[in-house]
Amino acid sequence: MITMEEARERAAAGAAHFDALQPGWFEDVDLDILDMSQVDACVSGQVFGVEIYRWLDRHPADVAFGLVLAEGENDHDARQQGYGPLTEAWREQIEQRIQA
Repeated sequence: MITMEEARERAAAGAAHFDALQPGWFEDVDLDILDMSQVDACVSGQVFGVEIYRWLDRHPADVAFGLVLAEGENDHDARQQGYGPLTEAWREQIEQRIQA
């Protein structure tokens, strides 16, 4: 399981990466359906489409950017507890950008 602090660090790194990759990316995210545990509702899926998951395979950068959980964080119970903080942390990043 990851802590909220870890989730915030990962989401901040991921959001900064997206800022450089595709400015304004957050405008494509529907916060009403945002769920980092669901391919079509997560940030990557909403911004880049579900095809992005062909390239996401728990690479260290994907974990560091808060896009997926690490191998040890990915059993059923950890998924339930881990993706909640990631979803909330990404929501915070997106809301900060909307308000800026």
